[in-house]
Order: sequence, then C-alpha cells, then structure tokens
Amino acid sequence: MTKVRMNEPVLEALVSSPHGPLLGHMIELAERVADQARTHAPYDASDTEHTHVRDAIEVQITRGQVRVASTAADSRGRPVGLFVEVGTRHMAAQPYLRPAFDAVIHHA
Repeated sequence: MTKVRMNEPVLEALVSSPHGPLLGHMIELAERVADQARTHAPYDASDTEHTHVRDAIEVQITRGQVRVASTAADSRGRPVGLFVEVGTRHMAAQPYLRPAFDAVIHHA
C-alpha cells in the first residue's frame, strides 16, 4: 500500500490564497459570471420596493469557496434573487445566473 502525504502549506496556497493559481482562476471566472449575470438580470427603474437584482450581484469569497449571488431583497428584507432566477407560483422565472454561468464556462 502506498501512502500519499500532502504538503498542507502548499495545498493551502493553491486552494485558499486569492493569489494562488486555483483560487485566483476561480475568482476570475466568478467575476466574468457576475458581469454576464448583470447583463441578463431584470431591471425595472420604476420598482422602488425591491433592491434590484442586477445591482446586488456580487462575488463572495469565503474559506477558499467562490460564490456568485444576488443579495437583492424586498422592502421587508426578504431575499428575492433566487425567486427571480427560478420563479414562483406568482411570477415566471427570469433566469440570469444560470445563463451567465453557462456562457462563461462554455468559453473558459
């Protein structure tokens, strides 16, 4: 049986450092997804009740994880980004994240 030993500091630098090659590339791709999502996200200048989904799209980096999300909320602070993406029984879906992800990943 062969034992594999990981060099923890090197692995940490690869995965968790924004300057490391892996996380750095993930951040770059996430920024491209966020830019694309902003072009696909619905926007209604007359809607003053909601934080606009487009304006709330951001890249979040936590412990080596990279996430693109909209933190949009209604006037009561309830999140609306996911509901716009997938729809509800009261409104049709208006996907903006998945098309952005697909466009970036297929060209990466």
